Amino acid sequence: MRYKFVYPIILLLTIYSCDFEKEKINISGKVTGYSDSTIVILRNFDTQAIVDTTFIINNKFSFAALKCEPTPYGILIGNSNRPEFLLFFLENVDISITGEKGRIKYSTLDGGEIQGQLNSLNKILQPLTVRFDSVNAELIKALEAKDMEKVELLSKQEDTIIPERIALGAKYIKENPNNLISAFTLKGYIAGLPKSEIKLLYENLSPKIKKSEYAKSIFKFLELSADVNIGDTAKDFELPNLNGNIISLKNFRGKYVLLEFWEAGCRACRTENKYLFAEYKLYKDKGFEIISITSDKNRKNWESATKQDSIIWTNLQDSKTKDGHVGARYNVKLIPSNFLLDPNGRIIATNLRGEKLGEKLKELF
Repeated sequence: MRYKFVYPIILLLTIYSCDFEKEKINISGKVTGYSDSTIVILRNFDTQAIVDTTFIINNKFSFAALKCEPTPYGILIGNSNRPEFLLFFLENVDISITGEKGRIKYSTLDGGEIQGQLNSLNKILQPLTVRFDSVNAELIKALEAKDMEKVELLSKQEDTIIPERIALGAKYIKENPNNLISAFTLKGYIAGLPKSEIKLLYENLSPKIKKSEYAKSIFKFLELSADVNIGDTAKDFELPNLNGNIISLKNFRGKYVLLEFWEAGCRACRTENKYLFAEYKLYKDKGFEIISITSDKNRKNWESATKQDSIIWTNLQDSKTKDGHVGARYNVKLIPSNFLLDPNGRIIATNLRGEKLGEKLKELF
C-alpha cells in the first residue's frame, strides 16, 4: 500500500518577480455540479502558500493575480477532507478553466505557453491517470470497509500503473528537451527513476532549460545524493528549529536517535507522528531522541502541524543552507522515511514504521 509522499529533495524555491505596476491577469472558472458558496482556494504550488480564496456562484469563480514568470499554481475546490485539486501554470496571460465536479483534474485549461506544454503532457498521461484514479477510488472503499485482502490486490494494481506513467513522462521529457515542463516533471520523478536515468534526462535538457530553477534542483540532487546503508556513519548536519536556533546532529552522540523525515501536508507522516509521540514518551528518559526534519517551505504549515501533532522532541527544518539539503544527502525520496542511529552515530535500521519502531526500541531498551 502506497501511503508515502514525494519528498521535495532539493529545497530551491522557484520565486520569480511579479509585475506590480501592470494590470493583473484573470483566472476564471466555469465548473458544474457544485452548490453555490463552495470554497475555491488559490495556492502557490512551490511555496504551498494560500494566495487567495473565493466561492463558486452560478457555476463560476474568478481570481485576479499578479503577472509573473511561469509559476505552478493550483486550485482546491471544496472544504471536505479530500478537496479536488487542479495544477496549472500562472504566466502573463489570462487563464480559463472549464470542468465538472468529480473530474476537476481533467478540466480544460487555456493559458500561456507553459500551460500548453502541461496540457500536452497531461493528454499523453491521461489514460493511465484515469486507470489509476479508478483503482484508487476502489482502494479507498476497500480501506473504509477494512477489506484488507482487496486492499492488497488493488495496491498491487496501483504499483503496476505508476511505473508505466513515469515511463511515459520520461519519454516526453526526452523528446521535449526545450520545454520548461520537462524540467518541472523530471524534478517530480526523482523518487521514481534510477539516478542514472535522471542524469541522462537532465543532460539531454537544452542549455536554456538547464538555467531554470527546476533543472538546478535536479543538478543539486545529482551532486549531493548518495546511497545510505545500514552500518554507515550518519552524515552530520546543522539545521534551524522553530525558534531559529541551529541544532547539530553531532550533539546527540551517546543517544539512540531517530531521524524522521516528514512534511505537514503528508497524511501518512501526520499519522506516524502519533506513534512517535507514544514511543518518545516511553523512552525519552532512557537515552532515546527523535529529530524530525521537515521539508515544509511554509513556516505556518510547519508550526501548525507541530502544535496539532504534539511534537515535543527536536524539530528542524531542512533548508537550502550550506548544511541543508539533508534529505538529498540522505537520499530521501519518499516520506515518511527514517533512520535509527546508535549512540556512536551509526545507522542500525531504516524505515521503522508504527509497531516496528516500538518492537525495535523494546529490543534496545
